[in-house]
Amino acid sequence: MPLESIHKSAFRLAEAANCADEQGKFWEMAPLLYRNMDKNEEGQIMDLASSLGLDMARFKKDMADPEVEKKVRADKVEGVKSKVNSTPTLFINGRRYELRMDEAYLQDILNEEAERMGIDPPYKNWLYR
Repeated sequence: MPLESIHKSAFRLAEAANCADEQGKFWEMAPLLYRNMDKNEEGQIMDLASSLGLDMARFKKDMADPEVEKKVRADKVEGVKSKVNSTPTLFINGRRYELRMDEAYLQDILNEEAERMGIDPPYKNWLYR
């Protein structure tokens, strides 16, 4: 969900994340992009992609592909329809969570949802306090 009103290069960075995903590296690229939002020039994006060992010829080709832009635009429309206001936002069983950027919070909400479903929470180290 590129929020261009907050971050002018968000759309281009979303395209980069999608292109990394084409090579199975979305989850490696996403945190790099979050940590380096100020590195939004083309060469800097390429450096981030290269640091992941991506096939750079393919990455550059994908970054220029109009289909990538269409996909990001379609994802943004879906986000607007779903009332996404910030990133990251996660949906679990239809519930919207506007997440903080920490693993403990995510573990908490996943455990709570597991309990609502009547299954064992996946994170056993988590206790009510």
